[in-house]
Amino acid sequence: MTSLRGLLPGTIDRSEYQDSVLSDGSTSSNRDRHFYHYGTTLRGSYELTPGVKPFVEASLDSITAAAASAASNMPADFRVSITDAAAADAYPIASFTWLLVPTRIKDAEKGRAMKDFLAWMLVDGQKLAPALQYAPLPEAVIGLERQALDRITVGAT
Repeated sequence: MTSLRGLLPGTIDRSEYQDSVLSDGSTSSNRDRHFYHYGTTLRGSYELTPGVKPFVEASLDSITAAAASAASNMPADFRVSITDAAAADAYPIASFTWLLVPTRIKDAEKGRAMKDFLAWMLVDGQKLAPALQYAPLPEAVIGLERQALDRITVGAT
C-alpha cells in the first residue's frame, strides 16, 4: 500500500494605512504604504507500507520463531536473513550470531576440540542460551548445524 499526501495552506494579508492628519489640518495620503503579504507552506508526506502485520513483542520465543521460519529454505552455508521473517509470531528484527569454521582442520587435536565444542553448543549450550539473553536455536536449525558439523574433516587428510 502506498500513500501520498499533500497540504498547501496559504494566507493573504492586506495592510492599509489611513491618511495622516497633519498639524495644519490637511491630510497626507498613505496609499503608497499599502501592501499585500502572501504566504504559503507546502507539506508533503509519502508512506510505503509493504504489508500489515500484527505487532510482535521482542522475546526469546519470538526470535526463535524467526529462526525456525528460515529453516526450511536455509542454504548449506547458512547465509540467510531472518529479518522480517514470514512467521506470524516472529520478531521482525532478528539475526543469527555467526561463527566461521573451516571445513578442514589439519591439526587433529585442535580439530577435535573445535568439533567437540560445536557439538556441545548444539546440545548443552542451547540450555544456557536463555540465561545469557540469547534465543535458543530451533530443532530444525540444530539438525542442519549437526549435518554441517559432520562435514568438517579433522587431521591431515
